[in-house]
Amino acid sequence: DWTLEIFGEGRLKSKMQTYCEEKNIQNIRFMGFTNDIYSHLASSSIAVSTSNCEGFSMAIAEAMANKNAIVITDSDGGISDMIIHEETGLIAPKNDDKILAKNIALLIEKSTIRTQLADNAYKHIISLKNQNIFEQWIDLLKKEL
Repeated sequence: DWTLEIFGEGRLKSKMQTYCEEKNIQNIRFMGFTNDIYSHLASSSIAVSTSNCEGFSMAIAEAMANKNAIVITDSDGGISDMIIHEETGLIAPKNDDKILAKNIALLIEKSTIRTQLADNAYKHIISLKNQNIFEQWIDLLKKEL
């Protein structure tokens, strides 16, 4: 009874739509772009990022702020600094669809784990807003000069 909503207009969209049609998969909705992501995040429970290279992911930060449980792949970049495996989310190895699916299934099946990870992720992202990152960068750059 879960529905996967995919946002954006990436180059694989038409290929994924064709696959879903051929396999008669009914519980995936291709949402395209939206100007109101917060209403979607507020009514969702799980957010997934499968990028192989991702900096500080605003999409994941927004999902964390809306108390979604997070599943990511262990990508190069800053997203793996945002998520601590089994504490603020679940991390699958890069390009490992089986573990990614296992992580998503775990969150679907175990509401207590889903809720705990979502609460921890929320606390983690909120704690970041209290840090003055700009001042920390200035201090670091002054030391390097």
